[in-house]
Amino acid sequence: MGMQLDHVCNISCCVNPSHLRICTCKENVLRGNTISGNNFRKDVCKRGHPFDENNTYRMKGGGRACKACGRIKSLTWYHRNKTCHTK
Repeated sequence: MGMQLDHVCNISCCVNPSHLRICTCKENVLRGNTISGNNFRKDVCKRGHPFDENNTYRMKGGGRACKACGRIKSLTWYHRNKTCHTK
């Protein structure tokens, strides 16, 4: 149930049986040349921080975010929006 054919050679019109394999939809999408697949294969964020267990925040929708970038964003916002109270 839920299985589909995957073209290992990434040529959808290919009919060579040795280039086909059965896999789940998730495997097929993540292995393919799609936005989801490309993001899944990234091992660093856009600023170069690693997507490892300690630095990766897993979102409810299945996405991921860089914790280091999140800290930088929060500190930047804080310093931009803090007010000075001097007497």
